[in-house]
Amino acid sequence: PPRGKAGRSGPSGPVRRRQVLALPPGWQAARAVRVTLDGKDLLGSPVAIATIRRVEGFVTARDGGLAGWAWSPNDPDAAPVLDIQAGNGRRLQVLAADQDEAIAHPRPLARPRGFFVPADQLAGLAGALHVRGHDGRDLYGSPLDPAAERHSVAAAAAAIARAYPVGRRREPGIAAPIILPAVPADLVGPQPPGGARRRRVAVVVPVYRGLAVTGACLDLLLASLPRWARVVVVDDASPEPELAALLDRLAARGTISLLRHASNRGFPAAANSGLRFDPDRDAVLLNSDTLVPPSWLERLREAAYADPATGTATPLSNDATILSYPSVTQVNPIPDAAATHRLDALAARVNRGQVVEIPTAVGFCTYIKRDCLAATGLLREDVFAQGYGEENDFCLRARHLGWRHVAATDVFVGHVGGQSFGAAKRFLIDRNLAILERLHPGYAALIAAFQARDPLLEARRRLDLARLRAARPATGEAVLLITHDRGGGVRRRVAEREAALREAGLRPLVLRPAGAAVGPGAGETDGGDAAFDAPWAGPGEAMAASGRGPAPLQGPRASRDEPDVPEAFCVLEAGIDAPNLRFAWPRERAALARLLTAERVGRAEVHHLIGHDHALLGLLGRLGIPYEMIVHDYALFCPRINLVGAERRYCGEPDLAGCEACIADAGSALDETIGVAALRARSAAALAGATRVIVPSADVARRIARHFPPVDPVVSPWEDDRAILAGAALPPAGPVQDGPTRGGRVCVVGAIGIEKGFEVLLALGRDAAERALPLEFVLVGHSCDDARLLATGRVLVTGPYRPDEAVALIRAQGAALALLPSIWPETWCYALSEAWAAGLEVAAFDLGAPAERIRRTGRGWLLPLGLPPAAVNQRLLDLLRTRHARPG
Repeated sequence: PPRGKAGRSGPSGPVRRRQVLALPPGWQAARAVRVTLDGKDLLGSPVAIATIRRVEGFVTARDGGLAGWAWSPNDPDAAPVLDIQAGNGRRLQVLAADQDEAIAHPRPLARPRGFFVPADQLAGLAGALHVRGHDGRDLYGSPLDPAAERHSVAAAAAAIARAYPVGRRREPGIAAPIILPAVPADLVGPQPPGGARRRRVAVVVPVYRGLAVTGACLDLLLASLPRWARVVVVDDASPEPELAALLDRLAARGTISLLRHASNRGFPAAANSGLRFDPDRDAVLLNSDTLVPPSWLERLREAAYADPATGTATPLSNDATILSYPSVTQVNPIPDAAATHRLDALAARVNRGQVVEIPTAVGFCTYIKRDCLAATGLLREDVFAQGYGEENDFCLRARHLGWRHVAATDVFVGHVGGQSFGAAKRFLIDRNLAILERLHPGYAALIAAFQARDPLLEARRRLDLARLRAARPATGEAVLLITHDRGGGVRRRVAEREAALREAGLRPLVLRPAGAAVGPGAGETDGGDAAFDAPWAGPGEAMAASGRGPAPLQGPRASRDEPDVPEAFCVLEAGIDAPNLRFAWPRERAALARLLTAERVGRAEVHHLIGHDHALLGLLGRLGIPYEMIVHDYALFCPRINLVGAERRYCGEPDLAGCEACIADAGSALDETIGVAALRARSAAALAGATRVIVPSADVARRIARHFPPVDPVVSPWEDDRAILAGAALPPAGPVQDGPTRGGRVCVVGAIGIEKGFEVLLALGRDAAERALPLEFVLVGHSCDDARLLATGRVLVTGPYRPDEAVALIRAQGAALALLPSIWPETWCYALSEAWAAGLEVAAFDLGAPAERIRRTGRGWLLPLGLPPAAVNQRLLDLLRTRHARPG
């Protein structure tokens, strides 16, 4: 409180006096300090002392010393003073002042300062060390013993020395102990005794912060609690008074048993307090940000007791690493209580009683049998600090004693996730995973092998199938769209077909290779831009350049009977988030056939077969599903896909020998090794089996008919050019006046690789710079090498975009015209459509569908293919002058 009056009102108004107030005794421990006048808070009171003084930081052991970072978010210019205190009372103060160390802090404008305390400065500070900021809170990662590993290996070496002493012989028949300071993660001990007697259960809920999520968790937990279970809440010195008050009320009613730590000790210590509370009960460790459904505990207990050797059981969840559903690789939506109940009810029905052995439990919700806990011991508080990895260490120790860990696939528990650690979370996870790997070498490989086998796929797939059945209408035909996973214009066109089918009252189902799900990429504009994924690649380089996986040239394809041939996978997208509708081909061909039949697929559109086994067409035939072939590029007869050969230009479509020579020099962009003759023979059979062959332009129709004479393609443009031009925005108001180009700005649209004219654009920019031409290019999109384009000083790059952003971005550049520098005969070209929709006329090479469309509409100019860069720039300057000279 103030020692004097801060102001008085007089006849002429308030009298203001500046006054420095002394803080009351004990203010360091207060969350807030009130400053009042006449019993009323002044503006700004109460002062949140705890928030102002807060220090955020992280510490880990390095070379026997301490390293980490710290900063004060509310006083970022100050270097925090850190207090290092040992259990023997000795202490040391250090300054976190190193601003030169690069720390990848996730918060924008954060100013973390590094520190390092070498081992020799810690002499006399033995055991676990607490590293605290001036707010009195431990940094994340504290407490820790930086000398623990040194002591551990020294003890192991000393034990072996005692087993083989110098100066006397070891007694015969007495085996020396085997000392492993770190135990390999994959070792499994003998089957443990006991574990069969069912016990009552204590559900242990460590709590620190988060009033809303904790309240929701406890409400659902208490509502679902069977009579043989109790709830033990451990308040780990929560900084939220409202949360502490809620726990007090629940404890006063007798609905929970409440334990409270005087200071924050971290999740492992809080969990251990709860695990010790009732030593005769099994335990469930439950995060305070979970949502449990009815009867979850009964089913989890059944899973734990299905086998006497089972030590722990863990349910599925939206956020549970290897036990996540629906996706184990992507972030899943956080369900509310109602969604949790629906998913759990499905799991209970389709996965009833099903358990799958897993290498480790996941700590958000883990049932631990008391016999396993008694044999293994508690969680390690000494190395995992605030948490992450402690349950994995526990499970591996139990595994070494012979205990099994299982996933209860008939239980689903919602999980909000990531509530406790803020910006330091990633640092703490990385540190603790490194500790886990040192304690249990091979842990990462054990988990990776489990993920590769994915024994939980079938359980997840049953859930996906159940959700798909629930969403399926009672009547109506489905249409199967078969396509690749490379994105680009094919993805965009397939999305357009999905929308059109839905509007027609049909259900589209999309079958892709089970690779990474690729959305319609920014600036990826047509069916040929699979080649953009590798802007230029020789043999075996295309896929590696794309970052999507191994090179496409994998050697001769072995027979299906050889065990070393990797299976192909495909995934069915059915309008719901169901990534587990994933089928190994040919092993699960029958399961895929059953699903297509159940979904009432009446016909199929084959947009692309790259990544698929072409025997898929045979499956359609056996099911009686007719199909249309839709042509997006030239993969039917060109392994390069886009007719751009080793010379980095349009190949001219030579004879068979010329094509074989091209592939020998330039390599294939397909996902398989197949000769040109075999490819064309296979494609001819596929085209012959189609009810129709649909192409987007007459140019494509002529090329397909030339290579496959029996085929009579149907021309069906992807878009209506007249509608695009009729609805186009007005042309830009006038020339751009800024910069060295004095108004000669040309727009290039899309994702520009070699086949899209990257080298053309690069040469144009360099020529414009060398000759000081009043010409500038702006790439709305990106390229295979933006840095080289920018280095010309005459090419600007906006970066990736979504298709719905394209027209506005093009308009925003104030360009006078657009250029399509593509050097392959494009089959459609969405970039041309977007430039027209933005009101620009377009210059392009006289090749492919763009030339056909420009010639038909008159909205642009055609340049001879192969025109030198200087001549192209001169032609662009002539067009710009002509355009600027037009009236209005």
